[in-house]
Amino acid sequence: LYGAKLMRALDCFDTVTAIDAAEVTPDDLPRHHGGLLAISQSGETRDVFRSVREAEAQGMTVFSVVNAVGSLIARTTRLGVYLNAGRENAVASTKAFTSQVTALALIALWFRQQREDSGE
Repeated sequence: LYGAKLMRALDCFDTVTAIDAAEVTPDDLPRHHGGLLAISQSGETRDVFRSVREAEAQGMTVFSVVNAVGSLIARTTRLGVYLNAGRENAVASTKAFTSQVTALALIALWFRQQREDSGE
């Protein structure tokens, strides 16, 4: 939700929607000119991977944010960011969460800059 709120606040795209990967259906994905930003700490999350495959099947651009280099989701997507936060030793996953928040802020700023550069 943080990434979606930030991208809305920065006016990165005309429409931004956050959906839990466990609840994604083909009808939830945009039909034209859409993209999917998939976030997974392990890069192996089944629901996220299923969403990635569905988005790719619909011809969408898929961008991933994962912690694990060489993970299933990282290998499947053509665009992405590795968090490189290291292995989590606690259930709370604070390193990966903090890295995800930082990466989402940088990604949102990049998309905003691209929109400004294109004159929108």
